[in-house]
Amino acid sequence: MNYPHADHSICTIQNFIYVIGTFVGNQVYGYCEVYDTQKDKWKLIADMRVPRTGTSLCVFKNNYIFAFGGRVDQKRIVDTIEVYDISRNVWQEIAAPKVDKSNWVPSYMGLAHQITDNEILLFGGKSAATFHIFNGCFVFDVEKMEIRERGSLVNPCSFMNTPLVFNHNLYAYGNDIYVHQYSIPEQKWSVIPKSSVVLPNT
Repeated sequence: MNYPHADHSICTIQNFIYVIGTFVGNQVYGYCEVYDTQKDKWKLIADMRVPRTGTSLCVFKNNYIFAFGGRVDQKRIVDTIEVYDISRNVWQEIAAPKVDKSNWVPSYMGLAHQITDNEILLFGGKSAATFHIFNGCFVFDVEKMEIRERGSLVNPCSFMNTPLVFNHNLYAYGNDIYVHQYSIPEQKWSVIPKSSVVLPNT
C-alpha cells in the first residue's frame, strides 16, 4: 500500500477493494486507496474531505461509496456524511440543509448496506451520544435525503467486517457472540449464536 492503514474501513466493488481512512501515530488521516485484484496494484484516490476512521461504508449502485460517521480523534464521533464518485474520483460532503440528520445517532465501527433501490441501512457501532456500543438502526433515503430510525439490533454491537446479503437476509459478523441477521422484507433483526454456525467442509 502507499500508506500504512489502521482502524480503516473497507468495501468492495467488482474487482476492486477500497480502503478508506487511517489512524496512525495517534493521528487521523483521510487517506484512501484502491486495490485492483486483477492487476495486483494499489492506487491512491482522493482523500476524504473530513479525515476520520471507523466510518460505515456503503457501495451504492456500483457508482458511489457513502461514508457515514466515524471518529475524528479519540473522543469525537461525528455526524459527517460523504459520498465518493468513483468515475470522477471526488468526495463530496452531504450536509444540512440538504440532508435531515435530526433522527440519526451516528456511530464509530458501525456498518452500512444498500437494501433497496434508494435506501441504505445503518446499524451498530459506538454511539456518538454515549460513546458506548449501542443497538441503533437507521435507514438513509438517498432520494429524500433523510435518515429515520428503523428498529434496533437484538444485541448492541460493533462490527469490523463487511455485511453480506443472501436470500433477502443481511448478515453481519459482530464483535460479540452473534451473527446478526436482518430480514429485509420483514424489516426485523434476529441473532444467530456463532457457536451454532456450521461451516462447510473445505
